[in-house]
Amino acid sequence: MNDALKQAIDGQAPWTRDVALEDDARVRDTAPKTLTFAPGPNHDERLAEVRLAQTQGRNALLVAARELLRALAEMPHDIQPEQAKALRDLLAQELHSFTRLCEQANIRREHLLAVRYVLCTALDEAASLTPWNGTSTAESAGPWSSMALLPEFHGEGQGGEVVFLLVGRLASSPDEHMPVLEVVHHVLSLGFMGDYRVKPDGHRLLETIRHRLHALVLGSREPVARELSPRWKGVAQGKFQLLRSVPVWVSACVLGLVLLGQFGWSKYQLLSTAGDVQKRINALQRLQPPPVSVKAPLRLAELLAAEVAQGRVQVSDEPGRSVVLFKGDGMFAGGLAQLSPAARQTIEKVADAINDVTGQVVVTGHSDNQPLVNGRAYFADNQALSLKRAQEVVAVLKARGVDQQRIEAVGKGDTEPLAGNDTPPGRAQNRRVQIEVKPSAKP
Repeated sequence: MNDALKQAIDGQAPWTRDVALEDDARVRDTAPKTLTFAPGPNHDERLAEVRLAQTQGRNALLVAARELLRALAEMPHDIQPEQAKALRDLLAQELHSFTRLCEQANIRREHLLAVRYVLCTALDEAASLTPWNGTSTAESAGPWSSMALLPEFHGEGQGGEVVFLLVGRLASSPDEHMPVLEVVHHVLSLGFMGDYRVKPDGHRLLETIRHRLHALVLGSREPVARELSPRWKGVAQGKFQLLRSVPVWVSACVLGLVLLGQFGWSKYQLLSTAGDVQKRINALQRLQPPPVSVKAPLRLAELLAAEVAQGRVQVSDEPGRSVVLFKGDGMFAGGLAQLSPAARQTIEKVADAINDVTGQVVVTGHSDNQPLVNGRAYFADNQALSLKRAQEVVAVLKARGVDQQRIEAVGKGDTEPLAGNDTPPGRAQNRRVQIEVKPSAKP
């Protein structure tokens, strides 16, 4: 619903000017001869649009009836019954405004009255079918029946039948009455049915009439040019005219053949050189991996052969480990932990050999079970003495470069005797220091 329609429903009435209307012999005009109304603020603009349509050869009647057609399309369905009077007044005033526009634009009066007759009938039907009117057909009584527009403007209430009689008469001379027929076509397209609403097969018959009017309207207009831009001119064809005339699929086929030939030539070249390359590869001598330097296993028995012959040490080279056993009486003074010079030299020789291999080194000190005499002031018992002697050996190994993380010192006292402690020879055999090396191959 447009703004003017809303204003009228709210009770505003902007019309206050006299308009004189004349009778017509074919479509009777019963509107008041003198009516006070004022055109809306855009009346002059609408009149200018109507006159512009006349100069441009367009349908001036259709331009003048635009607001009424809009009111027909936007007939409100949710107003209160008491607002119906305001709606009716607005539609009546718009009909007067339409009449005034047509008169000022010098539109044929019979065309004016015919279009107004159709519009009054269509507006009455649309209002009668609204929920607020409380009826389901245009023939039913309701509040609008006492406010209908057609009786006021044309003095009758049978517009649903007369409209189509009028259309039939006008369609007999379509060239003369084409502006009216075009407006009627718009009214039918907006849902007006008249008596065809209650006739059997009325929808189909009405659709036939509407299509007939549409064909008449289209036939009256100049044919639309098929060219989107009639004055457009393309770029003049030059020396590449022949190439442009070649179909795209031909160009694609030629390009495909060229690419296929190039691929075949490249494949041939590749296969012809592949044999030569393979021969060169086969002619190359098989590369031999560099020899792996394997360090000789640790042989402490050979290294300490002189000490073994003198009876100062015992050496055992076993798979996975080597053990050097030092007699305690030859290494340390009784009850003390100071290494003798000879023992130190022997341990240094063992350290140099250990540096050539990886693995753990465990130095273990042992003692007899006799109470301490000389070392009582320094050691609490034989276990402490054996641990200190093992630590002294470890100190020599570290001084010769053996990694501290590889060495472990252990003191076991008299817990692992080799012989009985009841004889001097047995006790001498139990007083010892053992170096055990568990080498592993270097990465």
